[in-house]
Amino acid sequence: MSSIATFYLLPEAKRDEFNDAHRNQKTVTYKRGLFGTREIVTGERFLWEYLDSAATARTDFDFSGFAFIDYFFTYLAASLPKNLETAMTRAAVDEHHYLIHAELAKGLGDHLRSHPPDPNELQSFVAENHPDADEEYVNALCETHDFLLRWFATIDPRSFGVIHLTF
Repeated sequence: MSSIATFYLLPEAKRDEFNDAHRNQKTVTYKRGLFGTREIVTGERFLWEYLDSAATARTDFDFSGFAFIDYFFTYLAASLPKNLETAMTRAAVDEHHYLIHAELAKGLGDHLRSHPPDPNELQSFVAENHPDADEEYVNALCETHDFLLRWFATIDPRSFGVIHLTF
């Protein structure tokens, strides 16, 4: 199984449009019936299609989305203060999307700057959580830290960010 992380930047003026696109996004479900399975499609377009068309910037994460998840939602989350932890919980639009507003981006960026990754701690984290991983994975987690610092810095009061995770 693989994962991809994509980071979008949108103008704040498109916040309502984003909410509408999320609410009315295309979904595909399958219903079993007496004569087989039937595909049921609702909505006009997938949310990622909206994001691709509306974003002022799109960045595909260089590593597996699992590296981002491991670093951000596991390793870094352990050191987040309660207010940032609560804000990140509220930022979840659904299981695949996180909406990052300017204030949250600033808080997360400040936290990242004041908590640079310790290579020894990361090595222990990787050894415990991914015993088969090599030194390259530790480096990928360090680079995730640097990537997030840069990306959070792009979000200002005139914009918001969306993190899209696929599995």
